[in-house]
Amino acid sequence: MKNLKNTLTLFTLLSIGTVSSLNAQCLHTPRCVFDSCYYGGDGTETEPYQIWSKEHLQELADSVNNATTNTRHNNWSRYKYFVLMQDIIDTVRTMMIGGTPSNHNIGCFQGNFNGQNFKIVLGIDNKDGTRYTALFRGISNNSIISNLTTEGYVITDNHIVAGVVANTVTGGTTIINVTNNCDVSGEIQVGGIIANGLSTLVSNCTNNGKIFSSGFYAGGISGISEYTINSVNNGEIIASATAGGITGANGSHVINCINNGKIYSDSTAGGIVGLDGRFGNNTIISNNINYGFVNSYYNAGGIVGLIYILSWETIVSNNSNFGVVIGEEDTGCIIGRDDSGMPPFFRLRAIISNNHYDKQMCGE
Repeated sequence: MKNLKNTLTLFTLLSIGTVSSLNAQCLHTPRCVFDSCYYGGDGTETEPYQIWSKEHLQELADSVNNATTNTRHNNWSRYKYFVLMQDIIDTVRTMMIGGTPSNHNIGCFQGNFNGQNFKIVLGIDNKDGTRYTALFRGISNNSIISNLTTEGYVITDNHIVAGVVANTVTGGTTIINVTNNCDVSGEIQVGGIIANGLSTLVSNCTNNGKIFSSGFYAGGISGISEYTINSVNNGEIIASATAGGITGANGSHVINCINNGKIYSDSTAGGIVGLDGRFGNNTIISNNINYGFVNSYYNAGGIVGLIYILSWETIVSNNSNFGVVIGEEDTGCIIGRDDSGMPPFFRLRAIISNNHYDKQMCGE
């Protein structure tokens, strides 16, 4: 019996050593093959890869960023599923998923990441002079980021920075039920959830972090956006130019959103949208509510700061402003300034209807 106990003890120790060896191999191999890692999952929808630690996030980043099949329409992460299994409070400081994306999609995350309502603590201070700073530097090709919270801070002195996703390269991407509690600071295109959100649906998201831009296009949810619905900003927004409670610049739809945060800009600020129509699309801004204070020397609006001269057909309807609006030139309870339909382009005038506001709150 004693020999049997000794044999079992030796077997246990050898097993622990094997697991520890596999653990170390999985956590430190630059391109870990997830199927061989001990923590489970095979990347399918029914058996997603499991993310338990900061090291596992690093594996994901390395596998996406360094994949040899990293092409415009396909890379290692495409059609793969990942789930966060617990809070990651060991601060993520340098790792960012998605390489440095360009207009060619190379290096973008192309899978499905479900945070399962857990949080990741960030402490990213990007001083290497590169653009695209966020937990996910780039997403594309129908990728989905969902049910995730980020906390901490994200800082850079460059462009395109956010608490969750920096850049979208191609359409079909979705960010849903995501909360940013990070303070975010950058130069151009700065957002709580996403910096460049063109071609992305952002739904049921919340920003609680302070957003600062030393340049332009700053918003609680996005720096620039295309489709934003059912989202809320509670954070303070400060920019040199073009700031909005929900988005700095709108490219299409902002619907059923609420801003509670204060907004400050030297030029162009809106309770919901800073600048509308900049990208020459038809736009709809509808059923939104602003409770936040808006302050801009030029183009201060309770809902929209400036409707741009390039807008094709803009509809601003059924919005409500309950926030104080202060400005020196072109200030309005709903729209600060409307340049739609003006020369030299003479495009359609914006349709502004059925909006509600308290004149005493905005000086009209």
